[in-house]
Amino acid sequence: MELRKINLQDAKAQWEYTTVLPEDENGLTNPYHGVSFDEYREKVLPTLISYEHPVNMPDWFVPETYYYLWDEGKLVGEFRIRHHLTDVLRTGAGHIGYSISKNHRGKGYGTEGLRLTLQIAKEIVPEEEIYLRVNKDNIASQKVMTNNGAYRSGEDEGHFFMRVKKNTTYVLEDTSKVSGLFDGWQETLIYSCLQKVMGKIYVTDLDNPKSAYAHVGCFTFYAGEPDKELVLNKPKGFTIMVPQNEAWAALIEECFSSAKRVTRYAIKKDTKFNKDALKKFVEELPAGYELHEIDSDLYDKCLEAPFSEDFVSSFGSKEFFLKSGRGMVITKAGNIVAGASSYTRYNEGIEIEVDTATEERKKNLATVACAALILRCLSENLYPSWDAQNKISVHLAEKLGYEFDHEYVAYEVDRESRTH
Repeated sequence: MELRKINLQDAKAQWEYTTVLPEDENGLTNPYHGVSFDEYREKVLPTLISYEHPVNMPDWFVPETYYYLWDEGKLVGEFRIRHHLTDVLRTGAGHIGYSISKNHRGKGYGTEGLRLTLQIAKEIVPEEEIYLRVNKDNIASQKVMTNNGAYRSGEDEGHFFMRVKKNTTYVLEDTSKVSGLFDGWQETLIYSCLQKVMGKIYVTDLDNPKSAYAHVGCFTFYAGEPDKELVLNKPKGFTIMVPQNEAWAALIEECFSSAKRVTRYAIKKDTKFNKDALKKFVEELPAGYELHEIDSDLYDKCLEAPFSEDFVSSFGSKEFFLKSGRGMVITKAGNIVAGASSYTRYNEGIEIEVDTATEERKKNLATVACAALILRCLSENLYPSWDAQNKISVHLAEKLGYEFDHEYVAYEVDRESRTH
């Protein structure tokens, strides 16, 4: 599911949506109901696009940007962002107006579309809160708004005034305040955040936090008392959300109806490695391939391909990776074809990221790279932690000497933003 800004390429689908949208439904006006495609393409569409950066318009005119919600190739909704409020808009239509096609109502599109729209609106509007107005008899739309953290701030005869705070989560500098919330959670990515090696801890209450999430890379771990504000204000882009318990899981499902529930596999953190066996794996590097430790030049090469980007990307800079990260890559004819690296770093070790180019799989390259990385870590008394995305990863871990611990639930959100 994604929001696309109004554009020329999607003209036909946008017209099909606009021409059947009622002239006025639940307060959303549409003066282009019944317009022909030719008129839409030649007059209406250029006009609507121009509203984002208006020229020669009256002083009272507020810039407005149109977005369309798409799911699996179908346009299912329209969302409009007015860039700021005027005296009229403060109790009028507000910052955002939206509609969902009749065939797709009641399926969570309103909630998801508004969530994506709010992410954009928070970057555009200057006011401290996003204001929306909803008809009192429009119960479905009221639920969509409250699902996205809106609260009722007032009303008139026919409407409720709803507001969404722009900034409700804060970076916690004193991470000791929430360390107890994560007690017993053996997850090195959380350690990275609590130890302030990399990543951050977010809370809604800086003084006495009862809930928190730890975020590093594309992973977010929720702990403490379930807090809707923390869930709604997840980091931008593709995120793997990991709930501490079923209450958090239910809240994630409520807030992100399109989230994909997945099973991941935790690996025990006390492995005693057989170094001789690991060395034999390294010796099995096929002819024509070379094993290298990631240096400055190879760092740059890792960023050139989606499959190898995560070998270094969580560190944010080359300097930080070369100082704190560890990684081994396998090259063929000068190109990276496989590797194992530190997805993250914590004081006592690393979290391993491993991948192989699709065309080079089933050649034991991942085994060689991982064995080399584990030996490199052991030489520095760093623990090479492993967490498995799937059972193939579990089998590779067991081959290297690790032991499976338990399954756990996670949610993949905004998968359209994922690079691989």
